[in-house]
Amino acid sequence: MGAGRRVSHHISSAFYAEAVAALHAVTLLSDLGFRRAVVEGDSLAVIRKLRSPVDDFSEISVIIHDIKARSTEFEGISFQHTFRPLNLVAHLIAGDVRFNSGDRFWVEEVPDGVTQAVQDDWPPQS
Repeated sequence: MGAGRRVSHHISSAFYAEAVAALHAVTLLSDLGFRRAVVEGDSLAVIRKLRSPVDDFSEISVIIHDIKARSTEFEGISFQHTFRPLNLVAHLIAGDVRFNSGDRFWVEEVPDGVTQAVQDDWPPQS
């Protein structure tokens, strides 16, 4: 339905990058008008923080707070952990040098190669 790639500078760790990616995902979903959504990520620590009702005080606490605040705009939103090998499409878009020129967003279309990656990844393996 939609995909995006944001260039972020001054990211201190993969942990922080995963939280920023989740914030961008929630923002994109909201901007596109989705009322229900599932956000997947391969950082179990970030997903646990997003699911937790307890306030977070880690290095990503501000981002977690922002995501939870934005999440109230949805009728339903869930955060699911996916193992890194099953998160192929996200890593394909993030790592493709053709997209390094800046932020990119796709609505009702996908970049070359992604359709095949989605088909290869579906249905999800248990």
